[in-house]
Amino acid sequence: MSSTDELASWLERNSEIVRRITRDPLDAQRKLALAERNLERAQGVLTGGDPDFAVVAAESAMVNAADAVLSTHGLRLRGKNGLP
Repeated sequence: MSSTDELASWLERNSEIVRRITRDPLDAQRKLALAERNLERAQGVLTGGDPDFAVVAAESAMVNAADAVLSTHGLRLRGKNGLP
């Protein structure tokens, strides 16, 4: 987004899926730490022969990392029902 007005407009159009939060660097760090743990889980279960669970853990790691990026910008995705 190139301007504050564009961001505000985007947030308004997408208010059912994203909301503003207070920026908290520790929140982002915790989310990245969880992403790392989920990657470790994925590697461990893949080595142990459970590729299905490895995919689930790897997908969780991607979601955790994306949540961390959003958090650094003061944003959080809403749940499927639109609630915080």
